[in-house]
Amino acid sequence: MDEGLLDSEEAMVTFLNLVAAEPDISKVPVMIDSSKWTVIEAGLKCIQGKGVVNSISLKEGEEAFIEQAKLVLRYGAAVVVMAFDEDGQADTFERKTQICARSYKVLTEKVGFAPEDIIFDPNIFAVATGIEEHNNYGVDFLEATRWIRENLPHAHVSGGRVEPVLLVPRQRGCARGHALGVPVPRHPERHGHGYRQCRAACGLQRPGARAARALHRRGDEPPSRLHGSHAGGRGTLERRGRPETRSRSYLAHMGRRQAS
Repeated sequence: MDEGLLDSEEAMVTFLNLVAAEPDISKVPVMIDSSKWTVIEAGLKCIQGKGVVNSISLKEGEEAFIEQAKLVLRYGAAVVVMAFDEDGQADTFERKTQICARSYKVLTEKVGFAPEDIIFDPNIFAVATGIEEHNNYGVDFLEATRWIRENLPHAHVSGGRVEPVLLVPRQRGCARGHALGVPVPRHPERHGHGYRQCRAACGLQRPGARAARALHRRGDEPPSRLHGSHAGGRGTLERRGRPETRSRSYLAHMGRRQAS
């Protein structure tokens, strides 16, 4: 809606009025996205139910931030808060968490915003560019996301991501990646690059037949919570004390591989 040749406010109003006439669309929450506040406010006057404003930030100072947040609250919408302040866009973990914490405090204590209606965007900068200064951008985003979830109760996180394996160096381990649904193996030479294989090897889920065969080929049987037994021609896979039977075809396949 920010195209220079458009009458942005008129285009926003026309589009939302057309959407409101479609039953299958009108019941879905609408996110109003524009860099111009007047366009956002024009959209807020048209939507039915609870919408989402994208976005506000501290870029123009706390006073303007509070004024916009109060209007969003008045219209009953949720809000995306960008990690910007008067000094610019947050590019490090420390800056991301500092700005998000400040925004959260202002919204909840000064404006009266419900924490569950706050969606933070900690910014993902370019990754895998080959520039040394960019090496930690992806990790900083993931760490800031975890920090927000742990320290800003009920707030949400949004952010576009590129190929997730590029975001976390291998030595950082999979625990952080798995917490966000990102497939990042600690030992790629052992776990492989498959998401399910990696989760199985880390003890986070029972492997399926394909993942189990891949783990066995790498000599990487699942850890303590996933114990396999081939004894007696009938194996079990125990997960937290609950035995589950492995198929005879799988056991026969494993037996042939061991014999060879």
